Amino acid sequence: MKFLSTKIKPNSKIEYKLLFPTSIICTGGSFIIKPKGKSCLFTATLSFRLGYVLSKLMPSRVDATRRHMKEEGKNLKKLLE
Repeated sequence: MKFLSTKIKPNSKIEYKLLFPTSIICTGGSFIIKPKGKSCLFTATLSFRLGYVLSKLMPSRVDATRRHMKEEGKNLKKLLE
């Protein structure tokens, strides 16, 4: 997927929009980093168009995306630690 960074707040937040053709379904997302004691909390989000409709029309694809995001979160956690 290709994307364009739209807002960057150093050491805190990166917002982006996805480019065509992915933008038809997924408009964008963000990475948020918040300090938490001696560590930090990292949150990745995606924004989908017609999320409810997609979940009804393509439930297996939505579930696959959820699994992928969870796996990538674990992989990223290992890399950052």
